[in-house]
Amino acid sequence: MIRGARALIAAALISSAAACGGGAATASPEQALASFARALREGDASRAYALTSEGYRRRVREEDFARWMRESPDEIRALAEALERPAGPAEQEATVAIEGEDPVRFVRDPSGWRVASDVVDYYGQHTPRQALRSFVRAIGRRRWDVVLRLVPAADAEGMSEETLRARWEGESREEIERLAAGLRAALDGGAPIEERGDHAVMPWGERYRAQLVREDGVWKIEDPD
Repeated sequence: MIRGARALIAAALISSAAACGGGAATASPEQALASFARALREGDASRAYALTSEGYRRRVREEDFARWMRESPDEIRALAEALERPAGPAEQEATVAIEGEDPVRFVRDPSGWRVASDVVDYYGQHTPRQALRSFVRAIGRRRWDVVLRLVPAADAEGMSEETLRARWEGESREEIERLAAGLRAALDGGAPIEERGDHAVMPWGERYRAQLVREDGVWKIEDPD
């Protein structure tokens, strides 16, 4: 079996644990995993495929799924045996999209679903994406003290809330508003951010690149465009 095909079958177990379909609903991720592993071990491609999510079935045809199982029976049995011995309990997560904000992540514990995102850290800098979102929020709310906090120390020399306010609410206002709108659109659209050590870059628009640096444990914006 080619590596990509095997990876797709392995990925199907994640789909089956998250959202079972095809009339084969299960009560928990552990039960879904056990049912999926049993179907693989028994060579029942139809039953295993029915335990995958709608999204998985849109990507992978049932005939391809069955063919991959036929082509590598030994590997599939070994995979099934591994799936029957999970290293620990399932960790259930969910994400809810929020218009104009970062998605909110939830995790499920024995008492139910709980918020896991830093939703009240409104101007957080723990990740490059969070720092960029904070920058956009601070501009929108005219929080120049927050903008100043997001500037690397070397670049912040000579800056103050007053100088930022005078410039960004004055002659540069339209430019800054366009900048914030462009960054917001990129963040809302899930623009990728590449991290390399203490540096990060997010391409946005047709030709812009927001550049960030980690300083004293938090992310700051070297150049937003």
